[in-house]
Amino acid sequence: MPRFPYLSVIFLMLSAVMAAVIAPNAMRILPPIETIEADLSARFSADVRIDGAVRLRFVPRPQIIITQVSFSDKRRAAARFAATMPQMVADLDIIELV
Repeated sequence: MPRFPYLSVIFLMLSAVMAAVIAPNAMRILPPIETIEADLSARFSADVRIDGAVRLRFVPRPQIIITQVSFSDKRRAAARFAATMPQMVADLDIIELV
């Protein structure tokens, strides 16, 4: 009988949590910024430009964090708008991702 029978399980759980924190920052998981800009432009029906970084975070909840995002509407002449956000955070739903 081992002295600490649950030590290996605790070690594996800690390794999984550390991987969830370190892997998104160290690996290239997200698509290129141009693809993200095109998807956001189609969703918002406006021109979207990302000047900052795009990060993916899993812990404590899945999120995409985009810095320096600019929205501008050049299609409609009657109602034009433009906005710049220093940080945009989008929460991801795990069920929709699967």
